[in-house]
Amino acid sequence: LGELGYETNFLDTHRRLAARVDKMMRRIGFENVRTAEDLSDLYLGGAEPLRSDALSDHQLLDALVGFLEERQERGGGSRPFFVGLYNIETHAFQDSAADGPKYADGGNYSLNTVHSLDHAFGRFLEFFLHSPLAKDTVVVFTADHCHYAEKTYTETMRPHFPDLPYIPVDTIPLIIYSPLHRLPDTFDAEFQTSVDFTPSLIHLLGLPQRPNPFLGRSIFSSHARPDHGPGIAL
Repeated sequence: LGELGYETNFLDTHRRLAARVDKMMRRIGFENVRTAEDLSDLYLGGAEPLRSDALSDHQLLDALVGFLEERQERGGGSRPFFVGLYNIETHAFQDSAADGPKYADGGNYSLNTVHSLDHAFGRFLEFFLHSPLAKDTVVVFTADHCHYAEKTYTETMRPHFPDLPYIPVDTIPLIIYSPLHRLPDTFDAEFQTSVDFTPSLIHLLGLPQRPNPFLGRSIFSSHARPDHGPGIAL
């Protein structure tokens, strides 16, 4: 994306020394990488990150709103932009931070974190859909893996989904908002996996083909998967 003229940004929810994700993203080639401390100073009024290692999901999505508002205030510029981020609270053995709403009586921390992320993303989406960005910006909500099969999660979900596996190998979301495409309400990706995500995004955006290190193929291609079966990253 950088070679094609995009401004590339990554908003790292972690504190600077907590996971070294910022260092990895800079080596990958992101133009701008901001850690929890940077995001707090720039967009959260200097508020202390609410987790020992990271921003809360609400803080992270509020920082994203601040980042986008800043772009709008400076006119956005002539360059298209890409911004990536990921949340941390819905990982295993976590509970929602103090600023996140609890689910029901708050006794199930897996449900607390899912409910809190839903609330935080909803606040971002409300901002986005009422902003000029909604006219020409694609939003993708996805995950790199399904929820870990911890007890609080599986005991809650299995009565509703009897086939829920006992190992953390399951479907993941891929939800796309795009004012630039006519997309179906649902799309069957069959047996394709997260290794196909980046080629699919490149295909969706109509970017030119060029040599790349990605293993997968676009889910939108009529020849998406060869006969050797689903793609698995080892």
